[in-house]
Parts: sequence; C-alpha cells; structure tokens
Amino acid sequence: MRIKSAILSCVSVAAMAGAAVADDQLETVYVTATKGVAQSLIAAPMAVQVISDIELKAKRINDIHDLVTTAIPGASEEEQIGVFIRDYALRGSGAGGGVGDPMIGYYIDDTAWAIPNSQVAPSLRIVDIDRVEVLRGPYGTLYGAGAMGGTMIFHTKNPDLHKMTVNADATFAGMQNADNLDYTVEGAISVPLVDGKLGLRVSGGYNYQPGYASVYATDTSAPPVARHANDVHQEDIRAVLLYKPTEDFTARFQYWAFGGYQNYSTQVQSVSPAALTNWGNIKGFENSHSHLYSASLQYDLDGISLTSATSYFRTGGESLYALFPTIALDQGGANQHGRYPGTYSFQEELRASSTTPGPLHWVAGLYYQDGRSLYWYSIPAFNIGAATNVKTKNWSTFGEVSYDLFGGKLVPLVGLRYFNDDRSFNSITNPDSATPTTASGSAKPSVTTWRANLSWHPSDDMTVYVNAGNGFRSPIMQSAPQVTALNKDGINGQLTLKPDTDISYEVGLKGRLSSFNIDYSVSGYWLAYKNFQTGVNTSTGISAFANLGTARTEGIDLELHWFPLEGLSLGFLGNINRSVYGTVDPSVAALSSSGFNVRKGGQMLNTPGYTARFDAGYEWAIGNDYTAYVIAAAIPTAKRINQYGVYSAAYTLYNTSLGVRFGKYNVELFGENLADARGPFYIRAVGSPKNMQVGPNPRTIGIRASLNFE
Repeated sequence: MRIKSAILSCVSVAAMAGAAVADDQLETVYVTATKGVAQSLIAAPMAVQVISDIELKAKRINDIHDLVTTAIPGASEEEQIGVFIRDYALRGSGAGGGVGDPMIGYYIDDTAWAIPNSQVAPSLRIVDIDRVEVLRGPYGTLYGAGAMGGTMIFHTKNPDLHKMTVNADATFAGMQNADNLDYTVEGAISVPLVDGKLGLRVSGGYNYQPGYASVYATDTSAPPVARHANDVHQEDIRAVLLYKPTEDFTARFQYWAFGGYQNYSTQVQSVSPAALTNWGNIKGFENSHSHLYSASLQYDLDGISLTSATSYFRTGGESLYALFPTIALDQGGANQHGRYPGTYSFQEELRASSTTPGPLHWVAGLYYQDGRSLYWYSIPAFNIGAATNVKTKNWSTFGEVSYDLFGGKLVPLVGLRYFNDDRSFNSITNPDSATPTTASGSAKPSVTTWRANLSWHPSDDMTVYVNAGNGFRSPIMQSAPQVTALNKDGINGQLTLKPDTDISYEVGLKGRLSSFNIDYSVSGYWLAYKNFQTGVNTSTGISAFANLGTARTEGIDLELHWFPLEGLSLGFLGNINRSVYGTVDPSVAALSSSGFNVRKGGQMLNTPGYTARFDAGYEWAIGNDYTAYVIAAAIPTAKRINQYGVYSAAYTLYNTSLGVRFGKYNVELFGENLADARGPFYIRAVGSPKNMQVGPNPRTIGIRASLNFE
C-alpha cells in the first residue's frame, strides 16, 4: 500500500500551509510503525501520531526539542545542558532522571539511535523529513529496549525516480535581546540517474541562532565579559541513493552527517534577563558531530515482504561549562570539561512480514546491536576526573500476529520479543592522581516483552481498541567502590541494577465524522513503572546508582481536527494526567538530586500535569494565482518538578504566521513566542535553589521564503 505524499489534510494546520483540501473530502493518512503493511491512521489500533513534512513546516518544528515541547501530547524536555545535550520524557519516562540507557526510542528510518548508558537524543534538525511517526506508550515487541515511554520515527525523503526536483528554503529573523539575525538556509535536489530505476537525493542546510544571554564574571553589577554570547551554529548534509530495478526489489543507501557548535550554554543563571553569572574567565562551549550510514534492502515475494536494515553511526562531542557558577574560585569558576569521543553503534535487523489481503497478518524479525559509549570528564578545580567505557552486544527476536474476525470487524493481536544483552564497563577515576581508581564489570540481562491488542472496526471511519504491553531498559552497572559507598549510606548497593520495567493498559477511540469534516482520537491509559534507575550523591562524595522504586501515571490524550468551513481549519491536541510515585526507597530518595521531594504520592519528576496545543488557520484566494493564509497557535504547558526538587512555572507559547503562495513559491511572515515567555521549563539546582535554568527561546519574528520545483 502506498503512502501518500500529500499527507495531512486531517491535521488542521497542514491544510493551511499548502495542502488545501476540499471541504467535503478528508485525505487518508497512513502509518508504517507496525513494521508490516501500512495502515490508515484511523485503522491503526494504537496511540500514534503522524506529522507530515507540510505540518512540520507549518508548525515551525525545526528540531526534536520543538517536536516534543509543542506537538506531542504528554511529552516534555527532561534535561538540557546546551543545544546538543538534551533528554526527553513521554508518559512519565523521565521520572528517574537523566541517567542510564534511553527510555524513549528514537529511530531514523530503520536505525535505532540507541547509545548504551546515555539518554541524549540525536541532535538532528528537522530537514528533508517526509514525516514523523510518534508512538505513545511502550511498544517493546516492535521497538525493543528503551521504548518505555514511547517511540519517535523520523522518515527521511526518498529520491524521485522519474523527474528532477529542487526545494530551497531561507529564513531570516530577529530575536529578542539578540544583536545578530537568526538565519537558516537549506535545500534539496533529487535527480533520476536511470529513469524509474535509480535516483539520488542530496539535501543539507545551515542554521545560525544568535546569542541572547550575556556572560558575567561575577554578578550583573559589573559589565559583561561577553555580550549575547551563547550563539549556536548547526549544519547537516544528507545523501540517499534509491535503486529499484524491479517492482519487487528496492535498495536504499543513505549517509547523513549533522552537528554543530554552541558558545557557552543554553543553561543560564537567569532567564529574564538572560544571563550567565559567576562564570569567571571560563569560556564555555558545547559541540556535537554525528555520522550515520545505512542500507535497507526490501524484496517482495508472493505474500511475504523481506527486509534487511543495516546501519552504523558514530557520534561525539565535547563540552565545557561552569558546573558551580556560585563558586568563584579566584574568578576562575569551577568548570566541568566533558568529552564523548568514541561512541558508535552497529545494527542489523532482518524481518519478514505478510502482505496478503487474507485474514492472517504477521511480522517476525531478528535484531542485533554492537555498541559502545565512552565518556570522559574532569573538574580541575577539585582535582576530579573520570572516564567510563560501556559496551553492549545484544540481540532480539520478535514477532506479532493478528487475525481478522467477522470480515475484519474484530481483530485480536499478540506479540512477543526476547532480548538478550551482553554488556560490560570499565572506568578509571582521577587518572592523573598518585592513586587512580579503576573498576570494571559485566552483566548478561535478558527480558521478554509482550503486547496484546483487541480492535473493533465497525466502519472504515471508526476504530475502538484495547492495548496492553510492557517495556524495559537495560540495567546500569557500577563499580565496587560505588557499591561500598551506597552500603555506607544504608542502601543495598548492587553492581548491576535491576532493569526498569513498565506495563501499560490503554483504551482508545479514533475516527472521522465525514459529514462534519472532523477527525478525532481519544485514549485513556494507565502505566506503571517498576525499579526506576536513578543517580545518587553518597555521603562519601562518590556518585552512584540505585533503584528508586515504583511510579504510575494515568491520563487522557485527545486530538481533534475540524474543517467547519472551506478554508477554515481548527485543531486541538492535549494531555492531562496524574503521575505519582508509589513505593520509594527513602534512603535512595534522600540522596537523589531531588531529595525528599521524591516520595510516595509525590508528583513524578519531569512530568507536567497537562500539555496542550490549540491551532486555527484560514486560507483564501487572491485572484487566480495567489493564495493567502494565516495560522495561529497557543501552546500551554503545566508546571513540573525537576530533578533537583524545584518546580518550574507553567507558561504558554503563542505563535503565528501570515503567508502567500503563488505557483512554486511561498513567502511567510512568522512570530514565535510572541508573549516572550521565559519559563523556565528545566531547573538544575547546584549550589543554590535556582541557579541553572533553561527556558524557551526569546520572542522571534522573521520571514521565510521557499521554492518547490516538483
């Protein structure tokens, strides 16, 4: 079944941004997240979103941060140091803090961005993306370790095998408190090398975001040592070669490089006015660079589709920032210098799926990963330094099977995945001292995950489903000295922690009221976490890890998209939840960054009680050749408690755009964060209650011009 390229007429803003749809017809959206035959979004019995390239541009979603904080119900940013070091949470997955393996699955096409012992998301910009599919809740049978809170799948664009296409986009904007312009240039060219059989697509871009925070050696009473200095440079280039010699065989080869550099940090000591204080003479920075290589082969037999997805990526970076800005230390500050130079992952997935129109549908596969993460840091002021090297070789076998009953009206589904991990670590602490400490360890955990689903399809325009399943992530390993330090504080320290697990139950209803031009989706979920892994600061000064306890979240997701009049589009998506800790080890909670804020019945960390987005748009013709449009959005987010026991305030973002399309061209004026909300949404309290904070970017107003020769 083919995925339509003009995807999202059922999403309100997309229609306003160039996918105009007649008021008596709603386009069908297809989902491929089940790894089998594509299903329509309405028929897919799961909590899934599809966000097309059109909608991504209309909502000004430029990176994963924008996606998470403005477009996914129940999602939030868990932790941020700079632009390139960011962790995210979905359905409570951030409640253990930003330690250990990922708790959200990130996929670039068929490649899992899985890094052992790191929750940092890929620092990619949303460039040349065909669509993003977001699964909310655990789907461990299909996506394995780490997909506890949900999974994001970034589908990149393919070459056109029949005609040459060119796309280009340029943006220029002014940001509140910034001295320089924010600008972005990006483009793509697709060339058929052999008509209908071989094509090449090359895309890339560059973004400069000006600095808006000034840097002070002590406090703001003295002149800044650097004015508006936390600017960001990001760049990327991607090439994909598509080969289709027959209708039955497709080969796809891709290379993608992305990364950049930031001066100082996004993490400031004051969000309004934005300031980095007590930095002494530290000239902070953060950089990141990633390279992805992938090859996907697909062969369609009679009734069976075979897929081989092979990939390798490596990523690295470096950061220097003031760890304790309140400690002047002869005006030099206490800085932390970190590097992750040797992180890589090789992956292979082999799978087969049924393609027959009969009642039996199935998918089965094998997955293998060989990965490593290496992290080194030092705090020269305190003569502290350490390096940790974590390796994993893991494999999985998985499968799901469903059967259409009563002509497809009732469809039961079951799935299983068996995961086996062989991981090890070695570390060295204070390597430059007279008595460096070394440690090593290994573990071989194995986990079985399951999923059960029952869906009822009374018509093509309605699906009711019940879904249950579980997820997990691999355990953190630590050294004997860390275990000893935990034991001294009354915690039963373990060399290998218990894996986090969760179990989820969900009931959903989705459909289309064609006569009213309304698409809707509502789901209620109950999700319980067990053995949250978290970091603690022991009384001996040694950082260590322990299982915190249990937690649960129950909530409702709602999406509505309505086209009441020709040209008018209204949309809403939101989440409301109650997320609390259950049984908590008080000794672990007392030593965690949040202290006694983590307690039975207390709000889960990094989990706002609600998120929402309201969209409205209108388009109208200007003569025969021009179409104008206006879009407005309000995006409120509730307060949340951060890792360090401090509540961040609720805030609302207001965005708008006004544009005109004529032929292959589009020109648009836009405004982001019009009320100049500063949050913050993340607070790291080290040394004082609120001295490291991250908030939304200041008010930004600009112009975007694009051309599309397709």
